[in-house]
Amino acid sequence: MIVLVEIIDSGIGIKEDQIDRIFDKFSQASKITTKLYGGTGLGLPISKKLLELMGSQLQVESTYGEGSKFFFEIDFDISENETVSNAKKNSIDLTKDLKGL
Repeated sequence: MIVLVEIIDSGIGIKEDQIDRIFDKFSQASKITTKLYGGTGLGLPISKKLLELMGSQLQVESTYGEGSKFFFEIDFDISENETVSNAKKNSIDLTKDLKGL
C-alpha cells in the first residue's frame, strides 16, 4: 500500500532560490528565519535521510509569503491477513486530531 503524507503550513514560505538549502545540515532558508523562529537546521536533513533509507524522497513546494507543503510517498507491505478496511480503521486524521493546537 502506498501512503502519501503531506504536511502543509501557512507560514512565511520559502523563496525559490533558497529551497535547496533547507535540506543542508545546520542551514535554514535565511539568517532572518533563524533569528525569528530559532531551530538548529537539522529536522529536514534528518527527515530527508530517513525517508531515503526507506526508499522515499522528501519533497517541498512553497510560495514565499503564503506557506509550504512538504510531502512524500512510502510503500508499505501489507500482510495477507491485513485488509484495507482494517488499515482504514487504524488510520489517524491528524487534521482533526491537531485542530486548534
